[in-house]
Amino acid sequence: MSASSERPTPFVATHESFAIGADGTRLYVRERAESDIGLTTVLCDGICCDGYIWKYLWDDLAPLSRLCHWNYRGHGRSAPPRDPNRIVARALPGLIQFTESHRGLMRGIWSRIPLEAALKVALSTGEVDKNRLRPEDFMPYLRHVSLMDLLLFLRMLRAAGEYTAEEFLSTIDVPTLVVAGKADTFTPYSLAEKLCRALPKGELFTVPGGTHVAPLEQRELVGRWLIRFLTERIEAAS
Repeated sequence: MSASSERPTPFVATHESFAIGADGTRLYVRERAESDIGLTTVLCDGICCDGYIWKYLWDDLAPLSRLCHWNYRGHGRSAPPRDPNRIVARALPGLIQFTESHRGLMRGIWSRIPLEAALKVALSTGEVDKNRLRPEDFMPYLRHVSLMDLLLFLRMLRAAGEYTAEEFLSTIDVPTLVVAGKADTFTPYSLAEKLCRALPKGELFTVPGGTHVAPLEQRELVGRWLIRFLTERIEAAS
């Protein structure tokens, strides 16, 4: 089985709902199930993302698995966190302090950066692959970034920079696929290698020339590997 951009995607209704988080925040959830499949795949975004990266995998994985995707607090259609102080972090202190003191100014600057200019910067600096990425696939991310609360983003960014799950990796005794772009500047490839070595049943899939948005740049390749992993490693083990 392989992912193909030529394959027509059957219409399948997506069920949308809201769940209430432990802190009382209203969280957006969308689900999709084409049949009574026992496997469920939960799609979780990165910071400042609201699902744009799953554009193609949302269709490619549907025949194999029930899909569930949700928005983090303050992202997409989810409400802002009830208690912003729960997002604890300790990096970027100067910028965060300035933003807290000049919220109106920083929000104005943040929201008025032209999306087309931001796209040109990403393409020209090599942060994304200009030869493979369709601009229309990346624009939803830039649009969401411009609408997101800047202070929330900075707090989450420094929290992510401080947090590590290394001590738990050796306890994840299930098949785990690590997908890594060789040219990813946000999450360096060396970290993916380190992560895979620490996982008892880890498997590393390298996307040649792939950046942080490899699932959009090389949909067919990433889709094939994920489908293979789900059929050979996950379904076979269940």
